[in-house]
Amino acid sequence: MKEILDISSAKRVLQEDWKDSGIPFYRAREIAQLSNGEIVKDDLFITNELYESLKENYGVPKPEDLMVSAVGTIGKTYIVKETDCFYYKDASVLRFAKRLHDINSSFLKLWIESDFIQAQMYAHSNGTTVDTITISTAQEYYFPLPPINEQALIVNEIERLFVLINRIESDKIDLQTAIKQAKSKILDLAIHGKLVPQDSSDEPASVLLEKIRAEKEAKIKAGELKRDKNDSYIYKNTTHN
Repeated sequence: MKEILDISSAKRVLQEDWKDSGIPFYRAREIAQLSNGEIVKDDLFITNELYESLKENYGVPKPEDLMVSAVGTIGKTYIVKETDCFYYKDASVLRFAKRLHDINSSFLKLWIESDFIQAQMYAHSNGTTVDTITISTAQEYYFPLPPINEQALIVNEIERLFVLINRIESDKIDLQTAIKQAKSKILDLAIHGKLVPQDSSDEPASVLLEKIRAEKEAKIKAGELKRDKNDSYIYKNTTHN
């Protein structure tokens, strides 16, 4: 990677410099959220003055740079947009800046998050308490770099396939919902005797239940049965026809 990317970290910003408003300050967790297309939660900020000082003396993320989570959930990647203005936590996030013009940032993001690169990341993280990417290890990752036109074709094909996968996932959820609703409706119809044709000459269940109760009461009065303290009763639900 060191042949095609400049890999760097941020200038340290002390926790006492974190503010409730100002310029967004991102750690690994925020970069992971941005990578997934989510809105950043639990925002941290630094002052405009500190940001301008860091920008002048050390540099800040630029459009098309890749911000990579380097601690915990490693390898989550966010492509810096033209409208972005933020700073980031040292060691927690690494900045991958392109050294060559003929590199597609979307291609880089897809490959950094691929099994091919992720396997190298985690292999070099063994033995540490928390998975971590360092600048020196990231520089040594092997990285396939086809011509720029082929990079674009690969990105377009992957995005096309992702659309199909998302559609399948959505259809699967819709199908599961439809199956659940169908089962519920079938059971409801069965309970109310509407699942199969009914014989109009059949005695309603309510009449049969009333006969059973009457016979039971008669036996209790005759001393043939004792009344159960926990007698239960079935009532007709008048909300269904």
